[in-house]
Amino acid sequence: EEGISAFILFLRIDHQAFSYPQATAQDPNRSSNMTTTITSTCACRNFSLTVDFPNSILPMNRALCLCDNCRRVSGSCGWSSLLVPPTQAIDPSKFQTTAYESSKGVSRHHCTTCGAHTFTMVQRPQMNVCVLNTGLWDRTEGLINW
Repeated sequence: EEGISAFILFLRIDHQAFSYPQATAQDPNRSSNMTTTITSTCACRNFSLTVDFPNSILPMNRALCLCDNCRRVSGSCGWSSLLVPPTQAIDPSKFQTTAYESSKGVSRHHCTTCGAHTFTMVQRPQMNVCVLNTGLWDRTEGLINW
């Protein structure tokens, strides 16, 4: 519970990364009513998800959680993730993932073949979001402020 409490606190504190504000430095070639498509794919390619991010929010500030839970799930020093836009509902049952509840209301999904951590569903009062692992994105240049 301690790890997920830090994760939820992180979601609340890093409101800039999770509330889709207007970007401060926009590419003049991007239109505010257009989107940029990102494909998230695991190593074995059994998991693939395409998400459209509004250009008006790009680039987004990175979200990096270093709590014990996220470090253990990622197998690294931390876990980088960003929210899927709320207009794009993710149905976990449509993917070949194995999920486990790491704490109340938080389900972490992994590819059933290669084991890659694909996304996390957070379903708690006043918070129902899908958090996508940025390590599986086809690109991050110009999309995330590292």
